[in-house]
Amino acid sequence: MSFFAGKDAEPPAPDPKNKQERYEAKKAREGQRQREQSAQARDIAPDMPEVAEPARRERAAHDLQFFCETYGAKTFCLGWSPDHREVIKTMQSTITDGGCYCLAMPRGSGKTSLALWVCLWAILHGYEHFFVLIGATAEAAKEMLAGIKDELETNELLLADYPETCYPIARLEGVPQRRLLFAGKPVRMLFTKTRIVLPNIPGSKAAGAIIGVAGLTGRIRGLQHRLPDGKKIRPGFVLLDDPQTDKSAVMPAQNDKRERLISGAVLGLAGPGQKISAVMCCTVIAPKDLSDRFLDHKLHPEWHGKRCAMLAMPKLEGEQWQRWLEYADVMVQSHHLNDGGQLRNAFYEKHRAELEEGFTAAWEERFEEDEISAIQSAMHLFFKDRYVFFAEYQNDPAAAQEDDAALSAHAIKERLSGYARGVVPPETVLLTMGTDVQGELLFYVIVAWAANFSGAVIDYGSFPDQERAYYSLADARRTLSRKFRGTDRPGRIYQGLSQLMSEKLAKEWKKPDGETLRIERAFVDMGFETDTVRKFCAESPFKSQLMPAKGSGKPLRYINDVRHQQGNGWCIPPVAKGRKVRECTFDSNLWIKFHRDRLTVPVGTRGALTLWTARPSPHQMFGDHIDAEIKTGTFTTTTGEIHDRFDLRPGLSDNHFADCLKMACVAASTTGKIKLSLASEEAASTKPKGRKKREPKAYEMTW
Repeated sequence: MSFFAGKDAEPPAPDPKNKQERYEAKKAREGQRQREQSAQARDIAPDMPEVAEPARRERAAHDLQFFCETYGAKTFCLGWSPDHREVIKTMQSTITDGGCYCLAMPRGSGKTSLALWVCLWAILHGYEHFFVLIGATAEAAKEMLAGIKDELETNELLLADYPETCYPIARLEGVPQRRLLFAGKPVRMLFTKTRIVLPNIPGSKAAGAIIGVAGLTGRIRGLQHRLPDGKKIRPGFVLLDDPQTDKSAVMPAQNDKRERLISGAVLGLAGPGQKISAVMCCTVIAPKDLSDRFLDHKLHPEWHGKRCAMLAMPKLEGEQWQRWLEYADVMVQSHHLNDGGQLRNAFYEKHRAELEEGFTAAWEERFEEDEISAIQSAMHLFFKDRYVFFAEYQNDPAAAQEDDAALSAHAIKERLSGYARGVVPPETVLLTMGTDVQGELLFYVIVAWAANFSGAVIDYGSFPDQERAYYSLADARRTLSRKFRGTDRPGRIYQGLSQLMSEKLAKEWKKPDGETLRIERAFVDMGFETDTVRKFCAESPFKSQLMPAKGSGKPLRYINDVRHQQGNGWCIPPVAKGRKVRECTFDSNLWIKFHRDRLTVPVGTRGALTLWTARPSPHQMFGDHIDAEIKTGTFTTTTGEIHDRFDLRPGLSDNHFADCLKMACVAASTTGKIKLSLASEEAASTKPKGRKKREPKAYEMTW
């Protein structure tokens, strides 16, 4: 019997195809198991915490101030001021009931922080589903969004009471690519530099809510968000946080642009036929800036406005003002001693009752560690820069320049003569011209004068002509460099002056009856490219009409020399050795005051200065140039005379038409054909003691 007789037959060889199928099946089962484990690990539903304190959350839902105090305690560590409470109340009512509010708060009042927490309150409680924050710039807006994201990720108290929103964000652990699930369904959320979409947790009032940010001058038109189902939604609330910059606030063209953007693009974000609610948190930086305009209910009746000041203060005068001046001196001494404020604080404590009488601080807790009170802290800002204090901390820049109340760009552009451009009024006896020389443009103003020094601006502009109603030196498109290519700066200025004067000084300017006059005297500013201006005036075919001129920041002293032609705040000495033409030096401050006074005299009365008749808007640029100069104080000369001091508004540089007008005024005085008529100018200077009185000639100073 064979050994193998009882052995079973050999099994068939395995089918390679079946082996592959078993492997694939095993692989699929393993993959499914891993996916189930992954899904289970990514599913946050089982671990979603309950609301820690429902009563606290319920109270916060109806009390914005409580919400900020509770969940933003690390941000709002000082007590609220009465203004803060009112602003918070206004913001809450605007979110719940609608409307547009403009709230001006002092610099450093926490506007941006408040804006951040207002946004969180509105979104977390479902009051708004699409909330937009707009800053002055795109970068400022992105910083706000980063702050909101940080609170949602790291604020433990928000996580405790708003887990449906904050817990999914926390589970991302800073990795937005993680794909979380809730009850097996994907959790959709988004974090970019300009937008946040909150987790779409079922039952959450903030599910899928959007927070978007943008810079005011960026891409804000048509701002919308597409939902997963394809539906598009638009914003229902916009909060503008400081929508202007320090630079834009002092640029009329920028203010106009931003004003149009807010009234048009921003308030139109909700879409056709839909209303949007808005709050603007701002600070007034300059008169008639963006903030100042929206706080004016007459200009923007759709906006309700409130100005909050750092300090309620009495009129500073008498003994109290003298004490404050003493304190200012001690403050400087303390600073030089670097004593940490000890000297100044000792003085302040000693005289505190007298110093603070009549003062009330809006925020009692706002002062530094080395200061004693909020009033003291505010007055430090006052003495540091009075203009900035009244503008950015009092939201009332007009208080710093009460003397300029009657003069503004708006008032200037409406002073119309009744005659068209280039037409000389019938009573005119003299035409003068002032030219301001800049590297790329030549600005000019031509004035027609009556015998009583009433005047009418009949022409102004620049060379090369910009062919637009409003521009600045910085954004000039047609420049001397482009017109006279290949020439250096002196050369192109010389050529520019030649063409400008050929056009203006050779022209016969007509009165309505056909009588003609030529410009008798044209001053050219020689403060820039002095040698070029001197050379041009000496060589020009119009040299009998031309004269270089330069302003002085100091009053001119009378020179007892008959070779010097002298008058009210100007002097023309004899031709200097090595030169070919006489030159005029004039008192800038006195003549700024002169033309500003003329621009406040009622139109139609003696001494008034007007502009040719046109729609008011074309004179906006001229008015802005005049308004760029403000009275900043007074100074006393060595002879005891008190003079006004004028300077450019902070941040402004375009006052070229003001310089031209000033020179046209001086030029008229130097001709001897007309006399000053206002008492303020006739008494601008007094005769030095001991000098024999005599009747002055028309062109001489009244001493």
